[in-house]
Amino acid sequence: MLVRGRNAEAFVERCLESILNQTYKNVTILFVDDASDYTKEVRKRINHLLRDHVVVWRKERYFSVRNAYEMITTFCDDPDGVVVNVDADDWLAHRTALKTIIQFYKTERCLFSYGNCYVWQGQDLDRLPIASEVMPACNIPYSKDVIKNHTFRSVPFLIYHPRTWKVGAFKSIPLDAFKRSDGHWLQFCEDQAIFFPLLEMYPKQWYFCPTPLSVYNQANVSADIKLHRLETLRDEIEIRRKTPYAPVSI
Repeated sequence: MLVRGRNAEAFVERCLESILNQTYKNVTILFVDDASDYTKEVRKRINHLLRDHVVVWRKERYFSVRNAYEMITTFCDDPDGVVVNVDADDWLAHRTALKTIIQFYKTERCLFSYGNCYVWQGQDLDRLPIASEVMPACNIPYSKDVIKNHTFRSVPFLIYHPRTWKVGAFKSIPLDAFKRSDGHWLQFCEDQAIFFPLLEMYPKQWYFCPTPLSVYNQANVSADIKLHRLETLRDEIEIRRKTPYAPVSI
């Protein structure tokens, strides 16, 4: 499990508990905090919750793209290992979410996946809408024409939560996919930085799960998408302008 976030104090423990309470137990949590303004007490509680896992506290911001890259390349050695990405302000929808994800990696010939999720905007948790119902242009399969014509970067980005991938597939992505044209790290849009290359390199080896497995938090006022809209748009443009990668034979 890869858990990244910044200033998600109101939600991070719910996120971690949703992972720790899963029925599937063969899990290592890679938790990286991006220089949050947490108190010592909050850090102490998180360290205790994750005492058997990996916890990294950044003293300065690395941002989402570099954090994903460095956590996976540093701590993930098994190419067949599955990374499940959950932002620190989101959480898994039920106790069998990971079991479901692992199962379709066993039964489907896939290297990465995405699927449906619930959307939380501050309402009662027993009345959460499904993402594909309230955001029609996300969490749906790509069309056959887009797949055939290799035009993923030219259409709306459909992939929301939960996002998962095999370690080996991630490590096959060239480093320049995570860099701006000036050589500096991208800071935002890590989902696009990861999934556009995966879609292009392995266009027939992904799986879409229509069953909601996580909860996407749209109520967090500290989310980067709300605080850094212009910078996020600039990074998305950088990513979409990159030359598509050629399919890889396995």
